[in-house]
Amino acid sequence: MIKYFLIIVFGISTFSAFASQKVDISILPQQDILKSVELALENDATSVTQPKFKKLKAVLLAVFLGHFGVHRIYLGTAANVPVVYSLTLGGGFGLLPLLDIVAILTTEDLDKYTNNDKVFMWSK
Repeated sequence: MIKYFLIIVFGISTFSAFASQKVDISILPQQDILKSVELALENDATSVTQPKFKKLKAVLLAVFLGHFGVHRIYLGTAANVPVVYSLTLGGGFGLLPLLDIVAILTTEDLDKYTNNDKVFMWSK
């Protein structure tokens, strides 16, 4: 048990030591400098990235917590939409989450459902 603990601690400390090293750009050619800057910008902790399985997460949230509108909170919506979902138990005992699941699964681009403030997110 202690052996595995030491391996984990050593692995984490080694990884953090390598991750915190700085690159001396004075010896790199100009093209390598541009590549390193691009990599630094791609790996920046403040950059916003799209979740890999956003559609899957939205569908799973709709299946398990759809009556409360949690999938709509995940996709981004106004505060009144989850309240409507909760008060009507998902719009007539689960009808709205079921329709939302179908809409999420059949769409190619999920961006048209993100930050949508309508109760019926598929309506125009």
